[in-house]
Amino acid sequence: MEKHLAKIQLAKQFFLKSLLINLAIILVVWILGTLMFNFFMDINLHLYNLEDDDYATAFVIIMSIWKLLIIQFALVPFLATMWLEKHIKKQSKKTKKSSQ
Repeated sequence: MEKHLAKIQLAKQFFLKSLLINLAIILVVWILGTLMFNFFMDINLHLYNLEDDDYATAFVIIMSIWKLLIIQFALVPFLATMWLEKHIKKQSKKTKKSSQ
């Protein structure tokens, strides 16, 4: 039981670090994207012929998809491993009490 608990704790730490890193990166991209909106818009207008509204829509859609991916692949596994760890600890306490 202890081996499984150690593996779950490692997975929980991995998903927590992944979540924090992804949140930091998305925050930096969001800040840069809003502060330098006109600069990036001019680049996209030159390269892809996107208008202002089209670029703003694309930026919002990309950020939304990114947030959903962070939730799906970092937050949900972190919560699952956290709940699994609590469940295993509760089960081990019950088995210790019943064996005594």
